[in-house]
Amino acid sequence: FALVKKRAMLRSVLRSAFVPRAVNAVVSHSVRTFSDLTTKNAEVHKAATPKDLRLHILYRLEDERAVLEAEKYQEIKKIMEKYAALSQPKFDLRRSVLAGAAVEGLEKDEGIPDFWPTAVSDFCEANIIFPCDDEDRKVLDYLIDVQHTTLTQAEVNELTKDVEDIGGELDLEAVRDEIQGYRLDFVFAKNPFFTNQVLSKTWVFTGQPGNRSYPVKIIGTTIDWNAGKNLCFTMAPAPPKKKGMKPGPPQKTPRESFFNLFESVPFPTQNTPEGEYDAIMERMLTELESGEILTESLYNEAFGWYTGELLADCKEEQDKMGISPEDWASFETEFTKQQGGSLPGLSGQPSELPFLKGGKGGQ
Repeated sequence: FALVKKRAMLRSVLRSAFVPRAVNAVVSHSVRTFSDLTTKNAEVHKAATPKDLRLHILYRLEDERAVLEAEKYQEIKKIMEKYAALSQPKFDLRRSVLAGAAVEGLEKDEGIPDFWPTAVSDFCEANIIFPCDDEDRKVLDYLIDVQHTTLTQAEVNELTKDVEDIGGELDLEAVRDEIQGYRLDFVFAKNPFFTNQVLSKTWVFTGQPGNRSYPVKIIGTTIDWNAGKNLCFTMAPAPPKKKGMKPGPPQKTPRESFFNLFESVPFPTQNTPEGEYDAIMERMLTELESGEILTESLYNEAFGWYTGELLADCKEEQDKMGISPEDWASFETEFTKQQGGSLPGLSGQPSELPFLKGGKGGQ
């Protein structure tokens, strides 16, 4: 997956340059604290060794650099917002074309109804962290649109009004201006599986997606499954308590499904046990990565997935590495076991994402 890894590495390098070291509020706070201690009074300064004084200079330089990083981040953020606004009409026109609207001399017709089912199916086939089997595809056949929305500041404030800190590490109010978010809406036609028309996932975070960002809110949609249609669980009789006894009542068993993507991740509180707190925060970080992949690769590059070009690129890289379809299937199974069913679309606790596939840049 040389192409895949190259794209992932490039995006990682770019984001590392775009986002201030950690969060500016954290950096500035730590630097000011050291500076205060080393310059608190003349006696302390006189007692300092030459090495201490040189370290003091370095800390001051870090303080000054952090200010420049914050300014750079704000400028780049403006540029990203500018080009996101310029790109939006292109996505709007794509939606009209797919819906069969009368555009560019074409009369209104049925459009391309298989666009999103095909794009999502191929995307999932190339991304093992988003499982999608034949049962999932039967539901995805009713998918008619995918929409990306950047949240307004008012929406962000409303969603974060009950959050007191970010991961227990950063005061929310100190970085209020850095909080942002977006939402992906999956729009479905009426179908026999659930009653929802729209399944949404919302990601709220500090900074930009990827490295050095902190999760604030991960909000999904409760899917109103019709009886016997829930793909996120299977019902199986409980094993008998003793040999010869009848099986117990049916029990829910988590099932790998694309639709696990729409689960919410409850934000931990100060009363959350330490072990659980760390696991939840890890999962929220993983969810940020999944949202980034869905936006950059699935939403932005949907046409490449629909035509099969991106899937073909991935398979070509597999062939170059000598990975057969059977080996790849085995790898997917083993990967899922190792992660404990931990990634978006899988049930259980989270772990690290593998690599990005497809996509040339975020919106």
